[in-house]
Amino acid sequence: MTHFKRIVMNDLLSNVALSAFNIYTIWYLANVVHSQSAVALFGCAGFVEIVLASFGGRMSDRFPRINLIRIGSVARMVALAFLIVMHKMSVSFTAVSVAVGCVLSFVTSFYLPAIETIAPAFSEDDDELIRNNASLNMVQQLATILGSALSGVLVLLKSALVSYGIILVIMVASCVMMLRIPSDSVNREETETDESMIDSLRQVVHLEVIRVLLPYATMINVSFWLYWYLTPMYLARRLPDFKAAYSIQEMTIGITAGVSGFLFSHVVRDASRHLHGYAQWLVLQGVGIALFPLGAVFLTNQKVLLALLVVSWIVYGIANYMTGTIFVTIVQKKTETKMLGVTYGVVFSLFGAIAPLSSVFSPAFSSIGPVGLLLLTLPMIVLPAVMMVDRRVNGLMRGV
Repeated sequence: MTHFKRIVMNDLLSNVALSAFNIYTIWYLANVVHSQSAVALFGCAGFVEIVLASFGGRMSDRFPRINLIRIGSVARMVALAFLIVMHKMSVSFTAVSVAVGCVLSFVTSFYLPAIETIAPAFSEDDDELIRNNASLNMVQQLATILGSALSGVLVLLKSALVSYGIILVIMVASCVMMLRIPSDSVNREETETDESMIDSLRQVVHLEVIRVLLPYATMINVSFWLYWYLTPMYLARRLPDFKAAYSIQEMTIGITAGVSGFLFSHVVRDASRHLHGYAQWLVLQGVGIALFPLGAVFLTNQKVLLALLVVSWIVYGIANYMTGTIFVTIVQKKTETKMLGVTYGVVFSLFGAIAPLSSVFSPAFSSIGPVGLLLLTLPMIVLPAVMMVDRRVNGLMRGV
């Protein structure tokens, strides 16, 4: 197994464990501790990552990224072991889980920029770079599915210690993967920089790829997350015979992304030529999302609508996988290696804040119908269409 494959396997196992931990802990706080306040506090721990992502990205610019990934994996393992010990000692579970959640969120603030910027160090050409990014994107999608499935099994177990023990074993396995990679295995990382944090942030804001693509990406993400938070209640009203419709939606996205990732990283040839189709894939992504509300305007049969929902998210899943992989690759190619971490930190902070902010405004649209839902998808189609004729975007793509 190559060093990069070990990194990919570490990321898969680590994210499966982290996903299962988050879902199971929320379930435990709600159904065993019976405290909605505890659930809210645990959820707030995620803001640590959002706030510190830029600083975490800066760390990945100043220190070897392979070491940060290793430290992050070990820190996650230690945090989970600490929770198990404290729970065994009957220390307040709410306090411990929130504290551990904050620690894990802090670790993610530097682990994520490091893992997202490690691919160039293991890539000899553009094809290998985009395939490496495709592999990381694929396992992150798979981790969401596997983590959700694992948490579903864990809630059936009678002992929280056993459940967290299983999560810990998976995290230990991820650490073993990273510890088997020599510290000197990366020869092409350029992570030393003497610039201050303020100077680095100022340079990030003036990067062409950020100035041109980030405004579009931000508006598209706002539209998507508002649509996403409205779908659970809308599906419950429109598809009352299919209680699992929302779960089917999530599983469809994950499975589609996983299959797309495998095919793209192992089957597709000349992968780099797809870098120039970013705006077109974004249009397809928006069209995919719009298929279901468009059908809901004219159709009433629940089985047909459920089938259309699946088709809609399959189209979205394929296109979203491609846009995610292409965006990461373009930023890597257009940004100096010594600035990659802080650049991704800024992007993660912004995108990370969009989801909770969208959820705040979603109650105002809670009674929305199919026409209104369809209108919400328009920015996801119109903005990428504008990108296709934007000279700045086209110039940026030509330079890739």
